[in-house]
Amino acid sequence: MPPVVIDTINGFRANLLRNEQAQMAEAARRWLGVEQSLQTSADALSQWMAGDGHITRMEQLMSARRYQDLQRQVTAELGRYAAYMDGRIVDAQRNMALNAISHSQAAINAIATESEIVVNFNRLPVSATENMIGLAGNGSPVRTLLDDAASAGPDAMAQELVNGIALGRNPLEVARRAIRMGLGQSFTRMATIARTEQLRVYRETTLQSYRASNVVIGYKRLSARDSRTCVACLFADGRQYGLNESFDQHPNCRCALLPVLANVPPVRFETGQEWFRRQSETTQRAMMGRGRYEAWREGLVTLDDMVSRDWSDTWGGSLRPTRVSDL
Repeated sequence: MPPVVIDTINGFRANLLRNEQAQMAEAARRWLGVEQSLQTSADALSQWMAGDGHITRMEQLMSARRYQDLQRQVTAELGRYAAYMDGRIVDAQRNMALNAISHSQAAINAIATESEIVVNFNRLPVSATENMIGLAGNGSPVRTLLDDAASAGPDAMAQELVNGIALGRNPLEVARRAIRMGLGQSFTRMATIARTEQLRVYRETTLQSYRASNVVIGYKRLSARDSRTCVACLFADGRQYGLNESFDQHPNCRCALLPVLANVPPVRFETGQEWFRRQSETTQRAMMGRGRYEAWREGLVTLDDMVSRDWSDTWGGSLRPTRVSDL
């Protein structure tokens, strides 16, 4: 049976992810409204491109008045959607900060209770989290990231239109693919921003809470344990860090911070590497990829070698699976 604190943190994570899934489902429904509002115009443009327009090159499309009209409509729709997402992210960040304060206290108490000791610790004031709300990890407003994400879709949409018509595909099929697969890139990027920036506030608040407690001296990485888990996070699971060290993460990261208390033996739990070794060969190969898996099975590299760390002066540290060529 895992320690109580592991179950506690995993329970909190599961609840956060359920809330996130509900939020993303709502965001997806809103996005369908964007697609529906643009589809008729995209259908008409695609049919014109295949007929009287004779558009088969990007430069032709860019100069066409019909495309410019659609572009203005797309810009307006994406602006409204970015404003909606910005509001949702800010609200979620505030809730994440409140949850992190409560959850970090519960994690400390869980360790103390199982160790049969009483600890008195300081609570992080809610006001200490306000400087994170509405901002991204690089310090810029979240809305700036969303506007940048919105710019990816229109270019991809135009490329899908030109490619499809040039290949002689059905214009209506081309238009639907342009909206779903092309313009939809904006939604994918916005959804990633939402997940990443909300959970970043949760982890940063957790770390600040541990620092303020006066009883926590460090933290260990605790990854999600399933076939979708990034192997860099999984194989770094269980590593201990000082409170002065920031948390290395990546887009869509699902890791949590397990506190290490002063004068209390560190919590012993199954690490990510131990969990991985218990999995079937099929699961191991699928998670690692063929190149990494074969190098590991042949004894050329260790699981620790699979973890690489990048640094950005803008975004800070992040983990990623080591490239096969680097192994």
